[in-house]
Amino acid sequence: MTVRTEYIESLSNRYDVKRCNAITVATIITGRWLQTNWRGLLPRFSARCIRIILIVAAHIFFGRSHVLGQDAEPQIVRAVKDHCLDCHDSQSAESGLDLAALKYDPNDHASFALWVKVYNRVQRREMPPADSVTTIEPAVRQSFLDSLARDLATANARRQRSEGRTQYRRLSRTQYENSMRRLLALPELSVADMLPEDTPSDGFDNIGSALNLSEIQIARYLDAADHALDQAIVLTDRPEILTTRLIASQNGRFRQVLGKQQEAVNVDGAVGLLRQPNTAQAPWFWSKFEPPVDGYYRIRMKTFGFHWDAGTVRPPNQNHVVTFHAVQGSTKRALTSLDVPASRGADAIEFEGFLRVGDQIQIWFETLDDRNKPGRLPITDYRAPGVAVEWLEVHGPISPAGLPASYVSLFGDLPVEPYHLDSGLLQPPIPIITEGVGKRAVRVPAKPKRVQFMRVVPRDPTEDARSLLHQFAQRAFRRPVEPIEIEDILRLVQTKIDQRHCFQEAMRIGYQAILCSPEFLFLDESPGKLSDHALASRLSFFLWNEMPDEKLLELASQSNLTRPEVLRNQVDRLID
Repeated sequence: MTVRTEYIESLSNRYDVKRCNAITVATIITGRWLQTNWRGLLPRFSARCIRIILIVAAHIFFGRSHVLGQDAEPQIVRAVKDHCLDCHDSQSAESGLDLAALKYDPNDHASFALWVKVYNRVQRREMPPADSVTTIEPAVRQSFLDSLARDLATANARRQRSEGRTQYRRLSRTQYENSMRRLLALPELSVADMLPEDTPSDGFDNIGSALNLSEIQIARYLDAADHALDQAIVLTDRPEILTTRLIASQNGRFRQVLGKQQEAVNVDGAVGLLRQPNTAQAPWFWSKFEPPVDGYYRIRMKTFGFHWDAGTVRPPNQNHVVTFHAVQGSTKRALTSLDVPASRGADAIEFEGFLRVGDQIQIWFETLDDRNKPGRLPITDYRAPGVAVEWLEVHGPISPAGLPASYVSLFGDLPVEPYHLDSGLLQPPIPIITEGVGKRAVRVPAKPKRVQFMRVVPRDPTEDARSLLHQFAQRAFRRPVEPIEIEDILRLVQTKIDQRHCFQEAMRIGYQAILCSPEFLFLDESPGKLSDHALASRLSFFLWNEMPDEKLLELASQSNLTRPEVLRNQVDRLID
């Protein structure tokens, strides 16, 4: 046996050829042999050739062993060397994964993400594959997983302390629409379909890493803000606030839609209903009331449950639920559902809902018997639960200033008056109105004969603009806003004012800028302890999928929301 052969065998024993890749072993052997015999090679190899050979060998060796860094625990190094590198080194790199070149640094975002994938595949026993040349022992697998999990958990905790648990992300389409509805007091505003669809991730549409932002998205935000402001800036004289009460026993339309009930049941002067209508042609409409303007109305109804016993009215033996709908044409939207009192002596049930011009209120008692029975319903022989209705009352529109709530959200209590040329201001553009309902609704300029130009009358244009923009920005940004933050926006508005535009047109560009600001479109939650306002946003977007309401923002401004008892009460309120 020659000296060279003995040397190769000794190196083979030292580096365990069975466990190491053949190329790596050959590189080690070649490097060591060259190191020992380089003097005899000089006549045949130039110094440059030797350097190239050594560099290539070192690259193969160290590139292959990059995972053997000082930060990796021995259990991780051993498992990767013995069971992973055969398929995932720089030569093969199956599935595009080169563990030899993969940096083991869980504190690095990219490295962390890749090692999480490695952990998941090994933990699910997908790797090493069942047909692998080497078999990983259960103890080795578990040791690898424990060590890697420990490193990943430590790195994740460190990153959360410095960067926070959540990332800077934009609102989803649904969150954006819901927030616009609350911000502008337009509960029926539809803008989600104007935006590109959100990319789902793991079944959710609000995962920050999937919520990208493109030029198309920004352009659509501008369009959506413009559309929303068209709906919100409704300039009318203060509508008359009316209270309309409809007596059930005197409302002929109500008594004609009893379905197959033979006749209305008289329950001490109230109209008793024993079953739902059996056909779509017989809904319960209160058609004698139509809202004079779009807005919020307070709706009250005197109703109670009873049990009909073949002509005798007895106390109810079950609870009932009534659902209110606003119906216009073929479009129906739910307003609310309420429990029906069991006693006539109970207070009237009431709620506040948004009604549009042309809406009718449909009342639907969901718990009444709706089985389809043939023929007319014989009242004298029928025994069943029932609900009695005495009256329905509608009060409104209700608004702090007697104006549409959307107007108040933008202009507060500033008055509105007809526009005249002698005001010295430029004529406002023709208003944009919505014709039709639901999917058939279209936005068109108002017809000339229907146009009545109105204008908002400020007390001091500059100061009113500053105050209104500041208030609106604080609600939109969901936090306190320093005056300097809106100076650039105020300058845009002031330019329009100086050009003699009507106040509402000047303010429109300021509101559009706020609605397209990253402070509104994005959620930015800094690491560390949450402030009251950050907590309000996180709580509201989690439970309501929209921006905080006035109550949450008020508590946040008072620094009360972080108090445990207050926080518990607000969680209960949002869940209820």
